[in-house]
Amino acid sequence: MGDSWPSLRASDLERIIRRHCGQPIRQSGSHRIYKGKHKKFTFAYHNGDEVGGNMVRRVLVNDVGLTPQDARGEVS
Repeated sequence: MGDSWPSLRASDLERIIRRHCGQPIRQSGSHRIYKGKHKKFTFAYHNGDEVGGNMVRRVLVNDVGLTPQDARGEVS
């Protein structure tokens, strides 16, 4: 299984998101809205939550706009 992605704590994933997208453009409770490369997206996890590997890939590649190789480098 060479294409499985590691799970991350939500706080670690959000740190990567902030590195590439900056601060959230707005927030309502635990829902933080970021501006990705191509669209806005909502990040709605509490810091202690565990985010599964498939969702990590989806957020970094589809929402943030990283290439799969760059995203893989961020989580390694």
